[in-house]
This record gives sequence, C-alpha cells and structure tokens, in this order.
Amino acid sequence: MKHISFKFLLIILSGCAFAADEWPQYMGPNRDGTVVAPGLFDGEVALERIWTQPLGSGFSGIAVGGGKLYTMHSAGKMDALSCFDAATGRKLWSFDYGVSFPQVGGSEPGPLSTPVLDGNRVYGLGARGELFCLEASSGKRVWARDMVKELGAVQPWCGFTTSPLVSDGFLILNAGDNKDKGIAAFNKNTGVLAWHLGAEGISFQSPSLVTLMGRKQVVSLSESKIRGIDPATGEVIWEKDGKSWIQMITIGDDLMLFGHAPGFTLQRIGDAGVLNLTEIGNSLAFGGDAGEIKVIEKWSSLILNLEYDMPVHHKGYLYGFNGFYAHCLKLETGELVWSSGDAGRGMAILVDGHLAILSSDGSFRVARAWQKGYEERASIKVFEKSGITVPSYADRVFYMRNYTNLAAVRVK
Repeated sequence: MKHISFKFLLIILSGCAFAADEWPQYMGPNRDGTVVAPGLFDGEVALERIWTQPLGSGFSGIAVGGGKLYTMHSAGKMDALSCFDAATGRKLWSFDYGVSFPQVGGSEPGPLSTPVLDGNRVYGLGARGELFCLEASSGKRVWARDMVKELGAVQPWCGFTTSPLVSDGFLILNAGDNKDKGIAAFNKNTGVLAWHLGAEGISFQSPSLVTLMGRKQVVSLSESKIRGIDPATGEVIWEKDGKSWIQMITIGDDLMLFGHAPGFTLQRIGDAGVLNLTEIGNSLAFGGDAGEIKVIEKWSSLILNLEYDMPVHHKGYLYGFNGFYAHCLKLETGELVWSSGDAGRGMAILVDGHLAILSSDGSFRVARAWQKGYEERASIKVFEKSGITVPSYADRVFYMRNYTNLAAVRVK
C-alpha cells in the first residue's frame, strides 16, 4: 500500500439528508450506499423475513419508491423489468423488453443494470443495450431506444451494466460508444439524445450525480478516463486520465473514493490556487481546465478489492470487503484498522450507523459500523445461497434478491 503524507483533512459530510422511505436507484438515493434512518437499531435488534417471491436470475438491484419495488430479471426466454408490492411481494406487472441475456464467463444469465425510479417513470437498460422508459404505475412503455443499433454503442463483453441516472430533465448513462458517445444524456420524457461526449470503452461503470467544490456535476468513469460534467449542458468541468476506473463515491465537497482494477484510491479535487505545493507535487495526470482544477491522489490500497460493490463511509472510516473478509480502513490515510471473516463474503450498505450485509451463505446480517472491530447485532437466514447484489432499504424493511427469489426482511 502506498501512502502520501498530507495535512489533516477536515471532512465535511454532505448536508443532504435523504428520506428513509425510498431507494430509487443504484446504490441508494445518493449513489453512496447510505441512507439516513435515525433510531432504526436503537435497543435490542431483531429481524424477521416477512415474504419471499420467486424471481428469475440477474444482477439488477432493487429500486424502491411509493410502496413498490422494481428490478430486472430473466423470465424464461425473455428478460423483464417487474414491479412488486413492497408490503406483500405480490407481482403487480411485468414488462418483457428483450431476449434473455445468456451466461457470460460462468455468471448467471439475465440483466445486470439497476433501474432508476423518477416520479411515475421507471427507466431500465438491458444487457444488449435496450434502453426504455415505463409508467411506474402500470408498466406501459413510454419510449424505447436501441443503443447499439440506433446510436452505435459498443456492447461490453459482459453486457451493458451501467445503471442510468436522472438529472436536469435527462436520463444519463455510459453508452460506451468508441466515437463520440462514451456518455450520453437523453431527454427523460421523449428519449431524444440531448448531449454526448467521449470515446472510451466501458465495462461496469455507472455515472454519479455529486456536488464537488460547491458545483453540481455528473462524474463519469470509463476504462481510461474520469470526467466531471455539467448535467444540464454536457460541459466538461474537469477530466483525468487513468485506467480501469469502475465506480466511485464522494465524501464531502472535495474527496472522491475510486474503485479500479485492482484496489481503491482516495483522491482530492480542488482549485490549484488553494492547494499547497506539496499536494500539487504529488498530483497525477489531470486535464480539463489545466491550471484551474487538479485531481490529486491521497492514497491507494489493495486491502479493499472491488468486485461487485463499493465500500461505505461512516465518521472517518471506510467499510468494505475483499473476498471472504470485511475490512475497516481509516479514511485519512488508508490504514487498516481491523479485518474479520465472521460475515463471510458480503455486500453491504450503511443504515443508521450500521452495516446491512447480504452474505454469500444467504444470511442477512446487521453489524455496527465502528473502528473497534466487527460486532454483529442480528442475523437471519434468507436464502439458501446468496447472489451478488447489494440490499436496498426503505421504511424499516430491507429488500434483497438472489438468482431465484426476491425477499423482504423487517426490523422489528
């Protein structure tokens, strides 16, 4: 692990507090795997599985809103986006959008992208590039585009995995075109292409809507570049070369944690005029408005190794997995604080200062997120075998899936 000395970072956490009764998109309301739910785990913690529902295979996460769940899955010879009642698990409608995506490299068949919910619209992207908008209440198609046939997008070897993002009236996603549509924005009401840029390939990347240096922007990652983009206009605010950038979360107004292949890096973005000389000397390659915005590596680490999920941040510490071990790292330095194999291989989100973990043995676990060590407060067996999709949360209930079932677990 490489460490770069730097002055103590004052981490100013985001002032955005999102409602705990919805999980409308990939990685939650803020795409950081975190939601606010004060008091959820006060006192003794008990869990109960309230329902299960048969579901075809796939890697799509679960969007939650308005008392309904939305996820994508294989349905026999077709792939589908389906809607379920959150209280009972009853299927309300299903929309078949394309021929089922096959197994690739030993994986399970089915879609990989997580739908995004926006008012009475839900948007999905199939593994072959089928982009579509549905009425969330009925499943009726509003519009559809074929990104490969119509836009020239290049399907990744694993299929399209990018999870769309809604901002400023647009649906934004990594298209993976090798000419000029690496990232593209569509009018969310009509599907008409609004702006596009970049010629980089993609694999597992999804864009994030964040605020950095006080400015709202979409951070787009590809196999070779990171960009900060104005979501309303497509203007590039800054950019940086790299390789195999996969996913990111922001922490405060100026820190970005990037998952890449392999490992993670914590980087700071800032105005070159206010960064000190030591920091500028330690900077990596960067572009955009040269001399105005710099992106500087603070540390890199192989302790956490990105597979299918990002770590979560809580009070100056990062929590995530590498194989069958959970790890806690100090945010400021990347130093390892503790490791534990008690949870097995897992996928975690952060709710009320706790890690909500779907483990590889099919158990759902709740553990305290703190630097003193792994402390499990409750667990329940949900599936015979887990998939590799992170759970979602809304209104005291966690929703999760594997390759054969959808399930709900309530905090009693």
